[in-house]
Amino acid sequence: MPEGNQGLKQWGASPATTFRYYVELKSVIEGAFTECNGLNVERDVYEYKEGGVNDHIHILAGRAKYGGNIALKRGVTYSDVLWKWFQEELTQGMATPVQMAVILIVRYDYQRKKRIALRWNVKQAFPVKWTGPNLNMSSNDIAVEAIEIAHQGLKMERLEF
Repeated sequence: MPEGNQGLKQWGASPATTFRYYVELKSVIEGAFTECNGLNVERDVYEYKEGGVNDHIHILAGRAKYGGNIALKRGVTYSDVLWKWFQEELTQGMATPVQMAVILIVRYDYQRKKRIALRWNVKQAFPVKWTGPNLNMSSNDIAVEAIEIAHQGLKMERLEF
């Protein structure tokens, strides 16, 4: 394998699937969510046009911008942890940021134990929106709740196993 492909050699050629992940809130794994969106970061770019340099424009890196809120969806369960977390923030009149992580499980080891491959640590997370299920007597869809979480940044961590 060429020298530049050491990542493929170490991790194997198979890409990670999107359906094996967990969300950790306040250091506790809280349910299997069916969707997780908003794990993105973008950098501002500034153009600098230098006088006398006509063959290119200097591109300068700016601040990082995180892609808005993290949106989580899951089937309604008998757990009211998400509801209580959101309600606590309302009754206190202020948001108390917590530790949060999204953990991607890539593969199983030889003993069929789950191995964590990537973990996104979310800084200063707090709920900003909770949405309950759409109820309809003529449908047999699964009831889904959603919560949106604001944050101040992401840090991706690769875990050794």
